Amino acid sequence: MNLRYYLRNVIYGLMCYVIIVFILRNDVHEPVVRLIIGFSFVNTIFFPFAKRAVETVALKYSTIDDWTKGANVETPAKNGVYAIYYMVIFAVTIPVAIIYLIYFFSTRKAA
Repeated sequence: MNLRYYLRNVIYGLMCYVIIVFILRNDVHEPVVRLIIGFSFVNTIFFPFAKRAVETVALKYSTIDDWTKGANVETPAKNGVYAIYYMVIFAVTIPVAIIYLIYFFSTRKAA
């Protein structure tokens, strides 16, 4: 993962964070809401790592052609699928990102 990939994908995590803060803005004084907003901020930071992990696993068991042909052709109707995809990744970001980071640092070769 490089800085360009991270910055390009942290924007999606930031959009999810803004949506959550916007929805919960009236109840910000509740302790549970503060906890949710805190976890959402952590998810925003780790979102690119989780997205990379999901992409790595998906491409390990399929090919890029499987994701661009047939029913998966790029159409305006696919935008809803993208929204669901990003929200699911945002929801499972913390455990997936931790697993990905452990895998990433354990497979790096010592310099």
